[in-house]
Amino acid sequence: MADLDTKAPACLAPISSDDAANMDIGVLGQQPGMQIYTQITYCYAVPDGNSRRRAHIVSTLQNGLARLAAAFPWLAGRVAYVEDDAAAAAAAAEGSGRYRFRPLAATPRLVVKDLATVAPALTMDALRQADFPFRLLDEAVVAPRRTLPGNPDEAHLASTDTPVLLVQAGFVPGGLLLTFAAHHATMDMAGEGEVIRWLHKACRGEPFTDEELAAGNCDRRHVVPLLAADDGDPAQYIPEQLVPVVSNHDASPSDTPTENWEVRAPAPCSWVYFAFSRTSLDAIKVAATATLPPTASFVSTNDALTAFLWQAVLRARRPRLVAHNNATTTVSSTLARAVDVRACLGIPASYPALVQTMTIHTTTVDDVCTAPLGDLAARLRAALAPAHLRQRTRALATFLDRGPHAQRDVRLSFVGPVDPAAGGLMLSSWTAVPGYALDFGLGLGPAEAVRRPAFVPAVESLGYLMPTAADGSVAAGLCLRDADVARMRADETFTALARFVG
Repeated sequence: MADLDTKAPACLAPISSDDAANMDIGVLGQQPGMQIYTQITYCYAVPDGNSRRRAHIVSTLQNGLARLAAAFPWLAGRVAYVEDDAAAAAAAAEGSGRYRFRPLAATPRLVVKDLATVAPALTMDALRQADFPFRLLDEAVVAPRRTLPGNPDEAHLASTDTPVLLVQAGFVPGGLLLTFAAHHATMDMAGEGEVIRWLHKACRGEPFTDEELAAGNCDRRHVVPLLAADDGDPAQYIPEQLVPVVSNHDASPSDTPTENWEVRAPAPCSWVYFAFSRTSLDAIKVAATATLPPTASFVSTNDALTAFLWQAVLRARRPRLVAHNNATTTVSSTLARAVDVRACLGIPASYPALVQTMTIHTTTVDDVCTAPLGDLAARLRAALAPAHLRQRTRALATFLDRGPHAQRDVRLSFVGPVDPAAGGLMLSSWTAVPGYALDFGLGLGPAEAVRRPAFVPAVESLGYLMPTAADGSVAAGLCLRDADVARMRADETFTALARFVG
């Protein structure tokens, strides 16, 4: 077998503006489950009673979006599923097409709303006093597009209305809620953060660097290197993410917008934030480091916080799981953790496409609850070994590149065997995403908060770590059953270091 660890990724091949507006979105974006939108909201204080200031904000954003689209035309486009003409001519199997960019407009869509008319109680002061909770940040109000397709209030949207990027400037008394919604198949959150940073530069009239232009406008098809023929079946490297196909009548990729994201919660669930101060994060890191196994010498704060949350969620669920199963010694718990793999593949951090994989960790509920924090964090860290991530990512890319017709007996599950109603947890960290320092040349200073809005239907066991604030604090957003949240709020081990926001 060829050495999987020494293959360098293809260089970022520059392409013309016309080609960039019609290019392939990239191999990892070909997953049907990624046809959703990722939202993030930047909250700014704005003095009341100044219509000229509002006009300045809107014009600055409009001009910035125009500069952004001039440099990166695909950002003003849409996502389309395009059948392979050659394959169709040869009567190839269904699913032979690819998701590609297609032109849509001259600039990304900017929605301007006076939110005081639709949500009178939503004010900057109310948000500030409550610490910017999910309950005040409803996607239906603050975002230009819902996360998941199929909501009745978006039934009027055409199937071709799939813009790459939308921006909403929502004005509330005393503030601006600037929300970005990016098509997840075209960029992960690291990529979206880079695009948002580019808009910050564009609004300020700053030029893009040669590296940014090269990373943004390049042939995405071959950036993630595939396995060689003698590397074997890609399925052997990602067995946790492949599940048997139970029907031969599955919808084609163009008709299957989501996969794991359409899970309806079987019990009342809510989106809630828990806040972790810099002091609390340091304490969690110290506790994890003090309980590392002999085989480990380092875990990051992110590893430790992820393990801390995994344990807290499972402790809250344990009484319910015991009641249903008599014991939790054999009940499995799977954590699916999203990982940015640019660095281990030699891809520039400024490359904005979807370049993430999942590390899948399965053990028992009892093990999660009773293991030393450092031991659990060390397991998470071990899965981030560059050679391991390169192998898994290249296998995932190869599996996707071959198309659904290549392996009809299995399909890809991005999060693996997660059971959201039992021991499952899906977590994505946005802590490194540019956030509070961005001002977009609006004259408002830094953002007071950066949050993900709440979305429906509730996806139980899904969680996000928000961008790190200027004071080093991090907000963790989780979608959990209300009963589990109540138990977490009563868990003294957890609340000694976490503050409930809601």
